[in-house]
Amino acid sequence: MGKKKHQFLWLSLILLPLLLLLSCSPKLETHYCTNEDVVRLPNTYDQSINPKLQAQKACRDALMYIPDTSHLTHRPVRYIRVNVHFVNSADSSKNYVGKEAIEFAKNMIANVNKDLSKNTKMNLPIGNTTPVLPTQYRLKLTRQQSAEHDTGVYCHFDDELCYYVHKGKNRNLQDRAVIQKYGIQLDSVLNVFVMPHHPDSIRSRTYAGGGVGVALGTNIKMAGVYEG
Repeated sequence: MGKKKHQFLWLSLILLPLLLLLSCSPKLETHYCTNEDVVRLPNTYDQSINPKLQAQKACRDALMYIPDTSHLTHRPVRYIRVNVHFVNSADSSKNYVGKEAIEFAKNMIANVNKDLSKNTKMNLPIGNTTPVLPTQYRLKLTRQQSAEHDTGVYCHFDDELCYYVHKGKNRNLQDRAVIQKYGIQLDSVLNVFVMPHHPDSIRSRTYAGGGVGVALGTNIKMAGVYEG
């Protein structure tokens, strides 16, 4: 009996922790998932936590670009590099040429920068409270670094491409041929093409031959400058 009692004691010491462990373990239950078990998130959930989407939304918000007048150093003046092309007829009679063209381009850019530096209050709508904020950008005439005598001002003589037609069946304001042929540093410089109105257009009473222009991506075509 002593040996059996000793074996029973050891068996109890082994089984008791196992019984306690089993009695404290949670009971597992399984069942098929139903619609009630699914938590549906709103469509805007991903947008609210996705940094990339948040950044894209911020870039489209005009208010994100308003300078802080208390900390203008946070938004220093930026310079937009430009060059100017005077597209002329083959006989050089329809636009500025040589030194005159260079002088006109420099004065034009200087006047643009002067206007930008003197931003004035909006007149419309009447009684508006829109603040007058400083324009923290300017234009800078830019030449090709690889060309020793380059001034950033170019004269082209081309009877086929020199004329600008703003409206009518022969309008070419959206045509990029002159840009593709004469554009310089198109990947990093804003190219401004000063062109004359077509003589046939000027003869029409319904054609406005004043100052007009169009932006084509990072290029500008404008007319009416020489005639004015």
